[in-house]
Amino acid sequence: MRGVLAVVIVLSGCGVSRERFDAQVIKTQRAQAQHLQERERSEALREQLLQVLRTTEVLLSERDRLQARVATLEHSLSEAEDARQELMELNVNLSGQRARLSQLTEQLSSTWYDSALDRARRALTEPPAPLPAAGEAN
Repeated sequence: MRGVLAVVIVLSGCGVSRERFDAQVIKTQRAQAQHLQERERSEALREQLLQVLRTTEVLLSERDRLQARVATLEHSLSEAEDARQELMELNVNLSGQRARLSQLTEQLSSTWYDSALDRARRALTEPPAPLPAAGEAN
């Protein structure tokens, strides 16, 4: 409003026609209205920019947190893979030991059977040992 007053004072003293003065006032008012609209638009854009910056900050923080979590999970996965590999090797070892135990059990069973068969054959072919007499002490 001071700008309009200044224009009025300057123009009135210079002998400017009323029509030209009114046109200048209208032009000035339009410029002020446009300036106000641009200021409001600029302020709205500034608020949007601030909101985008806040959102970006939150998202970057979340990304950092998730990257740290991914690193932790990858480490856990690596440890689990190592443990899995150890268990697989242990399983192979145990399978081999089980096969060896089965083989030894079969051999022991066969040996026991053969030994029992030999004892039975000897018992059949050898005469029975005499029983000790009632008065004899061992």
